[in-house]
Amino acid sequence: MLEGKVVKGIKELIEELKQENHIVNQIIRDDVFGILQTCNCTVLYYPLYGEDGEGEGCDGCHLEKMIAGKMEQMVFINSNNTRERQAFSTAHELGHIWKADERLRSMFPEIELDTEEVINRFAAELLMPEEYFNDVIEEYLKKNRISGANHEAYRYVRANCVSDELFFVPYRSVVKRMIELKRLQHQDEDMLVPFKNSEHLAEIIKAEQYTRLHHIDKTKSMDDLPGGMEIYF
Repeated sequence: MLEGKVVKGIKELIEELKQENHIVNQIIRDDVFGILQTCNCTVLYYPLYGEDGEGEGCDGCHLEKMIAGKMEQMVFINSNNTRERQAFSTAHELGHIWKADERLRSMFPEIELDTEEVINRFAAELLMPEEYFNDVIEEYLKKNRISGANHEAYRYVRANCVSDELFFVPYRSVVKRMIELKRLQHQDEDMLVPFKNSEHLAEIIKAEQYTRLHHIDKTKSMDDLPGGMEIYF
């Protein structure tokens, strides 16, 4: 669990990075793909499967390599995942490209920070800004008179789905965000996460016509690779 001042530092860093990269939208959604493309890196989209040859494989990764005396960066995004999951992976890799962990370590040298924990929180804050996320959840929960998760699981699934669509993030990321912001308890995760691939969730998406969600495009695309860089699968 990140300390409060580190979380505050992440929010401040995101505002700095938005200014540096001329990002004006508070809710970024799938614009995150375009933001990645403007960075000085090679981006590869490719459908990578799990070890059994099916299902989901690696979400994405970031690579830095010295080429002809210059440090080159590459990002891989698994297009076998849903587009909203690709969006979260892209935000995560942006955190690496922008060296969010290094910048935060310089801000808080006295705190030992785990890189992946910091980058995951960075991605959540970038795509689901706390103020806007809280407003959306608060409005929905009040409107539907939801006061607790234990006997209202289905309604929480619907609330999560609304957030999936608005912020264009995967279902599980919304659950984790609600826990981070203390709208749910850690034990609620075990109850709500199994709905991720459920018929109930699919019915909500269909009924509400959230046509952008749960779409898998299996894109195969890549910018020109810098000379000397090779990719192996």
